[in-house]
Amino acid sequence: MKIQIDPHTLGRALERGTNQVEIEDVINTGYTEGGYNMQVLYNAKTDLLYLRLDDRPQEVVNWRVSEDIVLDLGQDDQIVGIEILDASRHLNLGQLLPITYEISPVAA
Repeated sequence: MKIQIDPHTLGRALERGTNQVEIEDVINTGYTEGGYNMQVLYNAKTDLLYLRLDDRPQEVVNWRVSEDIVLDLGQDDQIVGIEILDASRHLNLGQLLPITYEISPVAA
């Protein structure tokens, strides 16, 4: 699978001490060097896709980078989650990645 990383995103990642190889490894394996599991969650009711990169409990600060993208920053401004609003408008959810993703139950 070919992974394309936006140059701005890669630049910001490099500022935070990671690189393209590490990003691709997390995308392909769902596992980071520190042993934190990546989770991909989708809520059909809100059409929100959430990529949780660090599963440790911690306080986060939301940083909106575009109309539909919000980063959750944790300790030392590390990205711990990425929210994609109106996800079905931006992504083909059925072919997101060759991983199993959880679909949050829709509240009645």
